Amino acid sequence: MLSCHGAEVELVKMLEEKGYLSQREAQEILQLDNVRVEPAGKHTQEMVVSALFQFQYNYIQFDNQGGTNPATRNNFLLRRVYLGIDGKLGDGFGAIIMPNLGDGKVRLDHAYLYKQIENPDINLFAGFRKVRFNLEQYSSTGRLRTIERSIVAGYWGNDTGTEDEVPEGTEANGDLGFAAQHMGLFGHYKVDDLLSMELSIVNGYSDQLPSNSFQNKLGIYYQLNTSWDFAESEDEVLNLTLGVNTGFQPSGNSFWQPTSNGNAVGAGVPPAVQIGNSNGNANSFGLNPYFLLEWDDFILTGEFIINWIEHGRLYDQAQFAAAATMPTSGQAVPYGFIITPSYRFAEDFEFVFR
Repeated sequence: MLSCHGAEVELVKMLEEKGYLSQREAQEILQLDNVRVEPAGKHTQEMVVSALFQFQYNYIQFDNQGGTNPATRNNFLLRRVYLGIDGKLGDGFGAIIMPNLGDGKVRLDHAYLYKQIENPDINLFAGFRKVRFNLEQYSSTGRLRTIERSIVAGYWGNDTGTEDEVPEGTEANGDLGFAAQHMGLFGHYKVDDLLSMELSIVNGYSDQLPSNSFQNKLGIYYQLNTSWDFAESEDEVLNLTLGVNTGFQPSGNSFWQPTSNGNAVGAGVPPAVQIGNSNGNANSFGLNPYFLLEWDDFILTGEFIINWIEHGRLYDQAQFAAAATMPTSGQAVPYGFIITPSYRFAEDFEFVFR
């Protein structure tokens, strides 16, 4: 973040109160030197530019326990390249655009309009934004304490048709696409210093566009968050945040399963099988309680995630071989947890474990 003037200070404080920034991180941002960018449009009162550049080296070997292994990865890459622009139009209105140019792709990370209301303390958003589900997933990428998000966060966050170069609407890669970015309307309400909540009414699927023609229902997400500050002096940090996220996607499980693992079509094996029902019997409901504890240089976050997915069980090879018309699959109930302790032992260094 390259500017901390007036409204930006309030934004940083709001992010701290909502748990997206720790108290220490917020203080560091507010102490940064200011850089002002003058907007060209007469209706734009101020622009704030932010950026994130992440260069890394990967060496990854795979072991599929006797199965075929992908090639070893041994390469440099630009993992993340973000350039964010926040145009402030006055009277609490503004717009944020943040493309991600990393990994050799060009895609939107965020793009939305917003309206800030002081009394009551309400923030409204319209556009492409992360829903409040999976704390690690919606936490700021630039403030991640680990290099990457966890496998659990990836499973709930990656949409079912675009990750791993799987074409949208043709087959599933096994990820849920329940968390992360959605297109729709969002509203955050701070009741008081202890309690806040957020409601989102969004498309019933992840990403910007539907993965197929039968994802036409709206989803809903809700967050309830409470935070206590137990510090006895200004030099001490002792804060506990508790919250719960919930979500419902009526089209969350409408995708196709390939005939599987490269088997040839024929002998009763259909070319593809639709998971769920095009008329709506593909619901997905999620629950995500979490906590965040800050104690001076020690931070501990933890969360549990579970989904109930209608007709979510994938078909096995025996079922594919049995008949060309597949019976309705059963309910799937995936779950996972993420625990991340960290300790900062110097100004710019900390140990992180997950």
